[in-house]
Amino acid sequence: MARMMEDMTRSELERFEANLAASLTTAVDQVIAILVLIASGIVGGGCLIAALILLLGRWLPWWMSFAVAGLSIIVLGELFYDRHRNPAWRKTA
Repeated sequence: MARMMEDMTRSELERFEANLAASLTTAVDQVIAILVLIASGIVGGGCLIAALILLLGRWLPWWMSFAVAGLSIIVLGELFYDRHRNPAWRKTA
């Protein structure tokens, strides 16, 4: 009887270990995908900001181009923060 219980416990532990390993692998893959998405967003955003500054630099002095781009980023960041801080915008009729 003891041998049967030991074998059953061992097989359950092996199954649990296999399931845990698969779950951890999936979780790690999801974290890596999210990190790649965040990194690509940061690099892409930097490229867009540089393009905006270079475009504005054709018509404005460089210092003014940087000021317009920086102010635009600050205003958009404030709007994004206010919108996500206030959950009323999520309500649908």
